[in-house]
Amino acid sequence: MEKIGPLPSLAPGETLYSWGAKTHALWGWSARQTSLALFGTLRTSHSHAIPPGLTYLARATADALGPSRALLAERTVLAAYLPFVAAEKRWQIEQAFLDGQASRARMLLGMRSTKTNVTHAPRYCETCAQEDRSELGYSRWLVKHQLPGSWLCRVHQRPLSFAVGPLSWALPFRVGSSTFSISDGDLQAASRCAMVADELLKLKQVNVHALRQALLKRLSVRGLAPNPDRLNAESLHRAFKATSMSTLLPATEPGACWWESPAWIHKSLSSHHPSQPIKWIALWSWLHDDVEPEICARAFFLAATETRENAASAQMELWDASARPGSVESTARVCDAMACSRTLEEVHARLGVGRRVLIRWMQEVPALSQRWTVRKLEFRGQLALATVDAYLREHPGAWKKDVKNACTADIRWLERHDTVALAELLRRIPATRSPQQHLVMDPPS
Repeated sequence: MEKIGPLPSLAPGETLYSWGAKTHALWGWSARQTSLALFGTLRTSHSHAIPPGLTYLARATADALGPSRALLAERTVLAAYLPFVAAEKRWQIEQAFLDGQASRARMLLGMRSTKTNVTHAPRYCETCAQEDRSELGYSRWLVKHQLPGSWLCRVHQRPLSFAVGPLSWALPFRVGSSTFSISDGDLQAASRCAMVADELLKLKQVNVHALRQALLKRLSVRGLAPNPDRLNAESLHRAFKATSMSTLLPATEPGACWWESPAWIHKSLSSHHPSQPIKWIALWSWLHDDVEPEICARAFFLAATETRENAASAQMELWDASARPGSVESTARVCDAMACSRTLEEVHARLGVGRRVLIRWMQEVPALSQRWTVRKLEFRGQLALATVDAYLREHPGAWKKDVKNACTADIRWLERHDTVALAELLRRIPATRSPQQHLVMDPPS
């Protein structure tokens, strides 16, 4: 690990990449030296969205900036994505980013996966940057400007500028830039999106079901979907194309074209899985374009944090007053239920509580989320071993090639996670073929 220079403080609202660029300017080193010293990788100098190597950064700085998971969730664009992630997946996704294995994590989050680990160009408000220069002596990249849906500075009501060209530990005004061309008719829609995006920074968990129900109710109130159970994708898309949001998105997100598909609104409102944050922001801003931006943003926050529970007493609390969340007895009780369950439905059925209550408790006790992740891996390993073993019993004369063709997914999983158990199974397959029997020739006529 290389020796590092003096570390500046992390300013409020500043992104982790901005802090790295500030440190780079303070040290006066080459971009290569700064990247290796702080993050242990060369990719960090241009990865402004989610800098890789946070585990290395924590060791190099002795946790001077705070816990790695807090930096990941509060100082990168993940601040907008993690609230939409279920509790049982959040720890796994965070760990993948911390370990530098971000491709699958980005896919699960609905983020565009790129070789440079960047979802869009970094953005800044020229007025905010000028004020930072006057007060702090340097400009900053702010987290709130990097969020999906943030194209307008809500403080100064002006379109944001974005970097053009490659980055190498650059701060605003030290890189080529351009400004979003937002027409006067789209400024109100951009202001709603920016204020809704800011609300994501206040959320730890989004109630996706309540958010979807609020949007369906809004469609019914505005006469766009009289029957929420029967949505018409074409009619919803036509209604969306007639609003300012349909012209704002092409001007601000030219690299994506998901809004051109007639089915994206229908899928977002009917799917059981959360969509990308930008889609929720666009939908919410569109269906609330008849109210002030402040009211629109406040309504989004209330819908996203709705926690209505079932009326049944078993759904109200996970344990009685003698076993509050965090106690050894209650944690052990959930772990025992997880140990003999294959799905979350089985866990909350064994505990006699609702799924939402169980997930809320898992959010409060991260160790349970970790335990459930481990349990799912254990069950997947057991299933893979049982599948391969059953095939070998049914086909005692099978060869390795036959087993791999018949149980491809299970073999690949075992090769990645449990090579010892796989080797024991494969030992049952003979290493050499038995001598081929001589063919019986017909006697000559």
